[in-house]
Amino acid sequence: MDEHNDESRLTHIAHKLWEDVRKPLVNFFPRVNQLQIEWCPEHLTLTNVPESDYIDNFMLAYERKLLGVTVKFSNSTELCMKNFQGLHLTLRKLVVGVIKPHLGETFWSLRNFESLTELEIEFAVTWDTIDAICVVPICDLFLAPNLEKVKLFGQLAVDAEHLQEVHERIVFSRNILRRVKDFEMRLIKQGSAFFVTTRPEDIVKKKEFCDSITEFYKEKGVTVSIEFVTLNL
Repeated sequence: MDEHNDESRLTHIAHKLWEDVRKPLVNFFPRVNQLQIEWCPEHLTLTNVPESDYIDNFMLAYERKLLGVTVKFSNSTELCMKNFQGLHLTLRKLVVGVIKPHLGETFWSLRNFESLTELEIEFAVTWDTIDAICVVPICDLFLAPNLEKVKLFGQLAVDAEHLQEVHERIVFSRNILRRVKDFEMRLIKQGSAFFVTTRPEDIVKKKEFCDSITEFYKEKGVTVSIEFVTLNL
């Protein structure tokens, strides 16, 4: 955005629209560049997005019309679920990548997304000011009550105690992901909410929780795959 007049610096836009949006896109993006938009029908796809600042304008323009959203950034970008809250009444499918946990932002909850059945997010790693890996509170993502297909992959970091909460709520309380039919998750072993370096015993706990979730879902006939991947430095 231009710091003097809040005008977008984008200079080119290619789009296919199913119908007119509530406000002309030119009002938001008078100088669009390197962004492809496709909406056909009721699914908005944004590819090669330069940065997350542009997402809010699109969500505002399309918010009550969308059943599906796909956002692909040109480079890994800090983002959280706050950017999509205006879509909570209608959204059925959300695909986002590649994103890094937003420093200082903890809003990941999809609790109010009652229509959401498909969620796919590709993650990259973020380090905080003390060089600790930022972790993602994935349980907040799983609060969407009607999720059927979940795919979290890339370089996803989750704290051991948080993963324990996820395990307890899936296997014992059974108050998240109750309708899931297809569950895929790729984690890195590193990442702690309390320590700069992840303790070996926490890595063991993470594996145990993931193995237990996998076994639980397999017994229920759910297609499930949970694996640990190597951290890319």
